[in-house]
Amino acid sequence: MAMHTHLAASATHMLSIQVRSDMPTEDNMQDFSALLRRMLSCASCTLLLAVSLPIGIAYAAPMTFFGEDVNMTDPCPNDTDTPLRPATLPMSRAAHDQFVSNLSGVQTETFERYPPESSPTNLLFGSVTATLSGSLVTKSVPTGTLDGTYPTSGNQFLLQFGAAGTFQVTFSLPQTAFGFFATDVGDGGAQLIVQFEDTFGTVRSYNVPHSTSVPFACPNISGSALFYGVIDSSFPFVKVIFTNTFSSFDGFGFDDMSIGSTGPCSPLPGPASDLFLEAPNAGSELHFTWTNAPDADDYVVFADQSPTGTFEQVVGTSSTGGVGLTIPMPSGNWYYLVAGSNAACGVGPKR
Repeated sequence: MAMHTHLAASATHMLSIQVRSDMPTEDNMQDFSALLRRMLSCASCTLLLAVSLPIGIAYAAPMTFFGEDVNMTDPCPNDTDTPLRPATLPMSRAAHDQFVSNLSGVQTETFERYPPESSPTNLLFGSVTATLSGSLVTKSVPTGTLDGTYPTSGNQFLLQFGAAGTFQVTFSLPQTAFGFFATDVGDGGAQLIVQFEDTFGTVRSYNVPHSTSVPFACPNISGSALFYGVIDSSFPFVKVIFTNTFSSFDGFGFDDMSIGSTGPCSPLPGPASDLFLEAPNAGSELHFTWTNAPDADDYVVFADQSPTGTFEQVVGTSSTGGVGLTIPMPSGNWYYLVAGSNAACGVGPKR
C-alpha cells in the first residue's frame, strides 16, 4: 500500500522498416571487440572463438523504423521559416506504430511535465529514469510552428539549436529499443546521426535517412516531421547520443521518445514489502526502509500526491531496504511506493 505523509511546514512521404546485417566490418569492429571482451571471461568461450570464427561472427540484426512527412509549405520566395503545421503525420505515425508493435511495456517521455523554457536534466520513461545532457530547452507551441518545429503530441517538445547540437540520453538501466519523433530536420542541410553506446563504451551509429534542403533554398522542407526507431536485442545500450553535421546552423525539435521491451525476461523482481517511514534529525528529513524483494538488485522509491496516482515521480534509489533512503522532508501531502529492479527485467511491482 502507499505510505502517506501529511506535512505542515505536406506533399511527400517516406516510410521504411529495415533489418541491418551487421557482420564485423571496418565500420563495426568496435562491436566485435566488445563481444570478445564479454566472451573472454570464459576459457571455453575463448576456445570456441578460436575454432569457429576464422572469418567473422553473426548476431541478431538490428531493426530500424523510419517514416517521414515532408513539408513544402514554407512561403516562397521569402524563406521566412513559417511553414504550416501539418494536420496529420501519416508516414511518421505508421513507422511509430510498426516500432511499438514489436515491443511490450512501451514507455514514452512526452516532455509535457516540464515548465516551458526550462532545460530538463532528468527524464522519466514510466519507472525507468534517464539523464539528459545538453542545453536543450522545453518549448510550448500549442498551434502553428516555431521556425518549423512543433510538438508531435500535446503542446511541448525539446528544441535543439547551435551549441546543443550534440546531446545524450543516459538510462539508469540497459535498453534494447529506442524511438523518437523529430521536426524541422534537415531544412538547413544538416544530417541527423543517432549513436547507441553500451556499458563497455562500444558505439553503434545510425544516419537517419531523412530529406535535406540547401539553407535558404526555396522551396525548402522546413516543418517536416519524422519518426526513427531502433530495436537491437543483441546490443543492450545505456546511452543514446544525438548529433548532426551542421549543429552551428540547423535546429531540430524532438518529442515523444519511447523505450520498450523486446520479449519476456527472467527473473522479474518480486515485490518489496513493509515500507516504513520515519522523520530523523528533528523532522528535517524523511527516511525510508523496507524488506528486500526476491531477485532485486536495486530499489526505486516513487512518490505521488494522490493515493490512486500513477507514482511516476522518482524520489531516490538504494541498493538495499536495510540501509534505505533519506531525503529532505517535503512539504504537503505525499504518498510513497517502493519497487525492486534488476538489469534483466527493469523495475518490478510497486508496493
